[in-house]
This record gives sequence, C-alpha cells and structure tokens, in this order.
Amino acid sequence: MKKIFFLSFCTICALTMKTSGQHSWPNYKGYVRMTGMIEKEDTGNHHIHKNVNASLRTQGAYGHIGYGVNYNYLQKTLDLNLGYAVLRKNGEIVTLFSTGPAVRINPSTNTHKQKDVFLGGFLFMDIEREKSFEVELNTSYVGKLKNQQGEWNESHLIIDIEAIKKIVPVFGIGMRLGYKNSKLSEPKSKDPNYPYWGEVSNKSTSEAGIFANLEIRAFSFNIGTELSRERY
Repeated sequence: MKKIFFLSFCTICALTMKTSGQHSWPNYKGYVRMTGMIEKEDTGNHHIHKNVNASLRTQGAYGHIGYGVNYNYLQKTLDLNLGYAVLRKNGEIVTLFSTGPAVRINPSTNTHKQKDVFLGGFLFMDIEREKSFEVELNTSYVGKLKNQQGEWNESHLIIDIEAIKKIVPVFGIGMRLGYKNSKLSEPKSKDPNYPYWGEVSNKSTSEAGIFANLEIRAFSFNIGTELSRERY
C-alpha cells in the first residue's frame, strides 16, 4: 500500500461573515466563509510541492429549509445541498440541524465528458453559545451517476468537525478534524464473456489542525496550521 505523508496548510486564513445575529430566532442562521490556503506537500523523497488554494462556502437554514454551497478553486469541485432544517434556542444556546439530498459536480477523468455528477445526502449540525463556544459537524456521502456502459463506480465520503472556544468575546482558540474517503470500484458487466477482476481503489485523507480565531462584529478571521495524512 502506498502511503504519502504531507504537511498541509503552512498558513490558513479564513474570513467568515456570520449573519445569524441579524435575524430573530428561530427564523434564520447561516454564514458565508471565504478561505485561502497555502499547502506544502512532502512525498517523502525530498520533493516539496506547493499549492495555493481558495474556497467559498455558505451554510445555514431559513425556517425549515437547510442549504449549503461549497466551491473549491484548486479541485474545481462544487457541492450543493438542500434539505429539512430544525432551529432551536434554549437560553443562550442555539442549535441547528439540517439533512437532505446533496449534489457534487467536479471535472471528469473521462475524456468523453467534461463533468461528473454525484448524488447523495448530507448532515449538518451546529451548536453555538454566543461569545463562548461553537461546535460544527458537516458530513456528506455521494455516488457518481454513470451514463456509459463499463464506467467505474465512484463515491466520496466527507466528515468535517470544527470547534471554537472563546477566551474573550473577540478572541478564541479553535480545532478542526477532517476525514475524506474516495473509492473507485470496477463494475460487474452483464456480459458473461466480459472479464471481471473486482478491482478497487481507495484513497483516504485524515486532517487535524488548530487555529486562532478573531471575531469582530459580523466578521471572523482564522489563522493556523494543519497536518494531513494521505493513504492509498
């Protein structure tokens, strides 16, 4: 099994615009987050690869409608989700739960197609106590829609957890844990004369990082480091 270890996120700078405070509960909660990343990848052979990446993400709920959009510039992937949401406020603690169908669109490795489309579901949870702490869970699972005979099965599982503890109302320390798994598997042919080898390709990435959080009114800034491990 081939293993690649790399240190990513030499620097992470995230700009978040929180809009939940602008509406009365439980009508609306959401954010818009722009993230810039500088990654350094070490393949173990003294070869360092440097990547510059950016992403734009919005996630939230309006009434009982949960929504999310995430675009990754380097990977050229677009994730969309829309589903049922529940908003609750108990004292100073606000919770958001949403789940429903999810769609992923990314460049295709097939020379006959420009894009691949994936369908699946998502689950999003957020627990927040203003100026104290916030914990967020975001997970999704999607499988590729195939429109050609013999096209391989492909699926993606993404789990992301982020927690921020406020030291003072405008400053806090955060932690992020992430897991991504991509799986390719050979399809079984309906033709008994077509050879089937049962080949499977699996790629998983585990991520862990810490960051400092500075929040001023409706804007939040994160900066920190993250260690990732990629396994095939």
